[in-house]
Amino acid sequence: MKLWVLDLDGVVYKGNAPIVGVSIFISRVRERGDEVVFLTNNSAYTRTYYREKLWRMDIPAQEKDIYTSAGLLAGYLSEFPRIRRVLTIGEEGLHFSLRKKGFMVTTQSSSVDAVAAGLDRRFNYRKLFLAQKAILSGAKFIGTNRDATLPTENGLLPGSGAILKAIEECTGKEAEVVGKPNPLGLELIMKERNVSKEDVTVIGDRIETDILLGKKAGVKTILVLTGVTGKEDLKNISPENFPDQVAEKLTNLLCVECG
Repeated sequence: MKLWVLDLDGVVYKGNAPIVGVSIFISRVRERGDEVVFLTNNSAYTRTYYREKLWRMDIPAQEKDIYTSAGLLAGYLSEFPRIRRVLTIGEEGLHFSLRKKGFMVTTQSSSVDAVAAGLDRRFNYRKLFLAQKAILSGAKFIGTNRDATLPTENGLLPGSGAILKAIEECTGKEAEVVGKPNPLGLELIMKERNVSKEDVTVIGDRIETDILLGKKAGVKTILVLTGVTGKEDLKNISPENFPDQVAEKLTNLLCVECG
C-alpha cells in the first residue's frame, strides 16, 4: 500500500472550483488499495468544512484524512503547559482548533501567553498593534505557514505569510512556523498510518512548501502545475529542490502511476 499526501489549494481545487480530473485520480489510486490524505497550509477552515467541500467535488473524504496547519499549530502549542491564553489572528479553523485543545482564545487583548497567526482576511492595523505589543512583552510567536499567496479561481490572494511578515517587521521577532515545509505534519501522518517513507508521495503546487516538505522528510515528491508554480518557473528551481516528478495536472500521472 502507498500513501499519497495531497495539498488542497492549487492541487485539488482553486477556491471553489475543482481542478479537472482530480476526483478521477483519487478514485483510481484508492481502487488499487492506496490511501489518500490531504495536508493543507490553509488554516482558515475546520476539518468538517474541508470534508464537506471535498464531498461536493465528488471526492469522498473523512475528517481523519484531512490535516490542517491550524490543527498542527494547536497540537504543537499544547506541548507548552504554561501557555493558556492566546491572541489569535486567523479565521474559524484556527480559532476552533485552539479552543478544541483547551486554550483561551482572544482577539482583543495583548495580555496573552502566545500569539498565533494564520490566514486572516480581516487583518487590520489594530490586530497588528495587539500582536506587536504581546510579542514585545514576551509572548511566544507562532504561525501556521509562510505561504505568501493563496490561489483562487479568480487569481492569487495574499496568504498568511504576508501577515506573518508584517508582524515580524514591527517586532523584530521571527515566528516559529508549524506548517509546510516543517515536516511535523507529515511525520504525524506517517506515524498514524504506520507507513515508511519509501511508500509516501507528496503532491503539491509549491516548491517552497510542498516539495521542500517532501525533501526534508525523505519521501517522493511530485509537482503539479495547476496552482502557484507554472512551466516558466521550472528553470528557476535549484537542483537540490527540484521535485522527483513534474506533471501538468494530476490526471497526467494516471498512466504512469496507476496502471
